[in-house]
Amino acid sequence: MTKYNFKKHLQESLKNPNFQKIWKESEPEYKLSCKLIELRLKNKMSQMELAKKSNTTQAIISRIESMSANPSF
Repeated sequence: MTKYNFKKHLQESLKNPNFQKIWKESEPEYKLSCKLIELRLKNKMSQMELAKKSNTTQAIISRIESMSANPSF
C-alpha cells in the first residue's frame, strides 16, 4: 500500500492550468480563514463569542473558517 503524499499530489495537480487558476483564486479566502482562526484562538474566543462581537451568527463564522462561505472583501 502506498502512502498518500499531499505535497506531491498538489505539485502534480498544479500542472493543470484549470486547477492552478482555481487554486490561486481561492488563496485570499484561505488566508482570511487562517487569520480568523489564528486570531480567535489567540484571544481564546469561541466562534459564538466572535459572532456576537461581529454582529453575526456562529454558523457564519464556522462557514468562513471552513471556507464553505463566500465572504465579500
